[in-house]
Amino acid sequence: MLHEEKVMIPQHRIPDETTETTQVRELLEPVDLENAIVTADAAHAHFVFVKGNQPSLQLAICDAVQHGGPCEPDHTEVDYGHGRIIRRSI
Repeated sequence: MLHEEKVMIPQHRIPDETTETTQVRELLEPVDLENAIVTADAAHAHFVFVKGNQPSLQLAICDAVQHGGPCEPDHTEVDYGHGRIIRRSI
């Protein structure tokens, strides 16, 4: 989708023997992505969950993702329930 123009760009039928997750790379291959923001369904994201009791691992992952950029999350959400406190950060 071109956000400014509000139009969809490449689309193709997903073969029966696979899912859309396996087709994203092929779909975007001919598209010039320089200086582009690509928006995809959550199914195309790769999530890593690291517990707070692994601070060194959390920092290593943050450094790898941010490549020296800021390590503070853009958004943090805290849930309280079932005897737990869960903090999620993006």
